[in-house]
Amino acid sequence: MESFENSRTALDELDTRLVKELEQDARVSYATLASKLGTSPPTVRRRLNRLVDSGVILIGTLSDHVALGYRILVVFGINAAPGTVNTIAGQLASINRTKYICLTAGRYDILAVALFRSPEEYMRLFPVEIGSILGNARVEIMLSARSIKRSWSVLTHTNHAPASSHLDFTPTDLDLSVIKGLEKFPRASVKELAEVIGGSVSSVRFSLSKLYDQEIVRTICIPDPAFFGYTTSGITLIKVHPSNLKTLTDELKRRPPVKLVSLTFGAFDCMVWSFHQNTSEMHNFVAQDLGNMPGVIHYETLVVLSRKKRSFTIFRETQDGMNDREL
Repeated sequence: MESFENSRTALDELDTRLVKELEQDARVSYATLASKLGTSPPTVRRRLNRLVDSGVILIGTLSDHVALGYRILVVFGINAAPGTVNTIAGQLASINRTKYICLTAGRYDILAVALFRSPEEYMRLFPVEIGSILGNARVEIMLSARSIKRSWSVLTHTNHAPASSHLDFTPTDLDLSVIKGLEKFPRASVKELAEVIGGSVSSVRFSLSKLYDQEIVRTICIPDPAFFGYTTSGITLIKVHPSNLKTLTDELKRRPPVKLVSLTFGAFDCMVWSFHQNTSEMHNFVAQDLGNMPGVIHYETLVVLSRKKRSFTIFRETQDGMNDREL
């Protein structure tokens, strides 16, 4: 399989246009993509597979964890003893409920995200599954109250944050099977998905329409930011005056470097993830743009040194967000 060098110049115009289309809809058919791009379906299939196999993009299924019963999203920062950081991060990555783990420079050595169904489940399982790994490490816990922005786009400006909390959504057994199938094969056709999960084409089509129409699931394209020149990632924790919180988050949503905005309970009110081309650009964004926004009382920025896990799935255990090659 032909591969790319890790630079923007390795992508030609057709590759770039294909990534832009996939960022807007990653389940669109090869025929539709070919029509939009002025080429043939086999060419689109070959180009897409090359982009995936070379690590330029990932195609994944992003589910609304609240709608699937995971009401508690825990963000925990860890300060570990010297020499234990990589060991702790690796052990945390082996737990399915942990969805994001990165090593950082700043307030914490490790920042991690985990899902729980309820406060009772958190109280019962966190000490056993996660607390036992941490040992004597110092831990600060924050609860995510709401995701205001979730975007992994590079060439377009998208927001995959849930439209609502979906607290009243109850998935059927078929819905759960469809989601599990999508997590494994995000671009599978209705017929292919029905064969994978052992359901009828009509019932799978109905379930898919419901899940996508209500935005319970989304199929997304996640480009590698570094491949497109964004080599620096920062996580900024913000304390803001209550009267300015909505104004601040509305402003942050409009900023292209900002990829995630989450309201939190804990030492900080808001957590912001951003991509930048270099540390100087990140410094200007944090100090001049973010730091001067009305209502900001205090902020601390973590520089992401490396990512140890990135999983967009709920039911499958995946490492670094990688999915099985599509059907």
